[in-house]
Amino acid sequence: MKGARTNRAGRLRRIVRKGGLVPLWAVAFLAAVAGAQPQTDQDLVDMIETGKVSEARERLARLERERKSPEQVLLLKGLLTADGDSAAHLYERFLMLYPKSRLGDEACMRLAQHKYAQGLYQASLRALRHLMQKYPDSPILDKCLYTAGMCYLNLNKPDSAAAFFRNAAARSPDSEAGRSARDRLASIGTSAAGAVTKAEMEDVVKEPRAPRYAVQVGAFANQTTAVMRKAFFENAGYQVTLRMKKKDDTTLYLVWIGTYATTDEARQTGEKLKNKYGLSYFLVTE
Repeated sequence: MKGARTNRAGRLRRIVRKGGLVPLWAVAFLAAVAGAQPQTDQDLVDMIETGKVSEARERLARLERERKSPEQVLLLKGLLTADGDSAAHLYERFLMLYPKSRLGDEACMRLAQHKYAQGLYQASLRALRHLMQKYPDSPILDKCLYTAGMCYLNLNKPDSAAAFFRNAAARSPDSEAGRSARDRLASIGTSAAGAVTKAEMEDVVKEPRAPRYAVQVGAFANQTTAVMRKAFFENAGYQVTLRMKKKDDTTLYLVWIGTYATTDEARQTGEKLKNKYGLSYFLVTE
């Protein structure tokens, strides 16, 4: 039945393309087929941004009941979570579990915006670099370029900021991000003309080599205990790694959370973990 319905719809579309007359029942049939199609990935984001929160929550509940589309479920949970830190953990978990998802650019962008709002500009840039490298044709690339420019501007690197602003303005001159990029270029006394070359942009996008920091939340001689601690924080949405360290004749299993460019970023996470779970922590470097 499903195959017959699909063939019928295809035949009707061919009639339309050839300019043939289509009876009213056929028009109704095509409308029904179109209405039966699942919502696109972008619809998930549009529902939130246009204020259709109730509709989005209903969709989330339906997907969870049907146990379908775990990617969409995870992203929707992030979009609908009021607490910024909790939403950021959901986006990080999304990117870890679904690195090739079509929704990854949106998760990257939301994570970057959250880090930017916290003043963690290097962390925001890491998410934006990931978006630029993995999703070069993303429809939100203009927003990504503009936000990267703002990060560099706040890091007191106007030349790098201008490179991103010029690219945002050149890519989408009529979009909100493109117009804002031109305004920023004017404010720092730089022309919007002449977007930087691909090679120049890759050089700016390239992440500088620097020490990386993590938050240690446990050191155990018993591997099973360490694995349980790791699983606990993974279930809470954190990025967790298990490391081994030899101390005298004993092997210790270390539980590390996150990877940060600065000690300030790592300490912020450590304090949140301490306040929420009552755990002591140490800052460690990779």
